[in-house]
This record gives sequence, C-alpha cells and structure tokens, in this order.
Amino acid sequence: MPEAGGQLLPRPEGEVRLMVCRVHPGPSARPGAALRKTLVALDVVCLLAASMPFFLCEVGLVSPVRHGFFCNDSSISYPLLHTETISDSVLISVGILITSLAVTLGESYHVHYFPHSSHSIVRNPYVVALYKEIGAFLFGCTVGQSLTNMAKMSVGRLRPHFLAACRPNFTHLNCSAGYIEDYHCTGSPSAEKEARKSFYSGHASFAMYSMMYLVAFRVSSMFHHKDRPRCLPTTILDSPSSDGHTDC
Repeated sequence: MPEAGGQLLPRPEGEVRLMVCRVHPGPSARPGAALRKTLVALDVVCLLAASMPFFLCEVGLVSPVRHGFFCNDSSISYPLLHTETISDSVLISVGILITSLAVTLGESYHVHYFPHSSHSIVRNPYVVALYKEIGAFLFGCTVGQSLTNMAKMSVGRLRPHFLAACRPNFTHLNCSAGYIEDYHCTGSPSAEKEARKSFYSGHASFAMYSMMYLVAFRVSSMFHHKDRPRCLPTTILDSPSSDGHTDC
C-alpha cells in the first residue's frame, strides 16, 4: 500500500522496503526568495529616503539661515566667479566613476579567485558582489551629501563672494553702526541663496568620503587574514610528563 512520501514494496523473503522520493525545489521555490526581494526593494527605498534632504536643498525648497555682515569685512568682499574650477557635476561623476571602477576590478578579482556560495536571488556572483559594494558606497554618498546640505542650511555661513552676489545698496546702509542685519540684496536671488552656503564644503566632504571608503575600507581589507584556529595541548604543559608539543 502506498504511504505518504514513499511506496511499500513486498520482498520475496517477506521483508518490506520503504522507498522515499525526494523532490528538490527549483530556484523559484527556494525558501526566503520573497524575503530577499523585499529586502532589495527596501534598499532602494532607503537610498531614496537618504537622498531626499540633498535634493530638497538643491532645488531651493529649503532656504539657508539669513545672517548679517560688516561692510568692511574683507572675507566676503571677493569678486563673483561665474565658473568653478571643479564643478559639482564633474566632482561627483569622477568620484563615483573612479570608486566604482576600483571596486569593480577588486571584486571581480576576488570572486574569480576566491569563489563562495551565495543565497541571493541573482545567481551571478559578480552582480551580487557589485550590488553589495557599490550599493553601500552610493548609500554613504547620499547620506554624506544630505548631511552636508543640512549643515549648510543650518549654519548659513557667507561665502567669500557674498557682497558681489548680494549687491546691497550701501547708500541706504549705516555702515558706521557695525553689524548690518537690515539690508536688501539687489542681485540674483539664486546667487544670493548660494552665497549663504559656505560651510561646510560639499566638495571637501564628497572627496574625503570617497577617499576614506576606497583607501580605508577597500584597500585595508585586502591585508586582513583570518585567524588560524589555536591548537589545544594534548597534555598539561606544566606536567612533568609533558613534552610541550600540541596536536592540531
């Protein structure tokens, strides 16, 4: 008679053999596949959420703190340059490109010569390795730049070309009174807003983050070695009959 998971077959000697058939689930039926897909979607949501403060500040929906100035302050009296030596787009593009290229070469070498099993929903080990490393790098970028812009808006420090961007009407200002708080800028509103975001530097924070991630985290990990298991002595070392040797 058939039983659950097998079949009873009579033997000539009167014995009974139980044959069990195992069904191996395919890749789509692996346990936890739906959970891993959910976690990938959660990664994307976290990346978008972390970049939200950055984009809100960049599009001008959040204004920086408004501070006054001294008329004779030479630190904010520099001329306004309409072109930057290194623009934001060039800095971000080059930083992401160099880091991604270095991570891709390093991870490809590691996966090729040191393969390891993975339970990811993607079977290609190269794609899995790049997703983990480059994804972590991009998430750190969004967090760092969001914190940078939030600090800029909260501090509101004036840039060296603030007076050239603001262009206040000095004929209506009483500079002898010292610190001027009641003033009106006649320059471009966007240039004035940008001139209030001096600290801290977005260029410096992004370049520092990229360097620390690529030198400190990626390069240093190449020199880490796993600790070998310690050998336990077969006899007590301080015993008179011990020869001081250990067996592995």
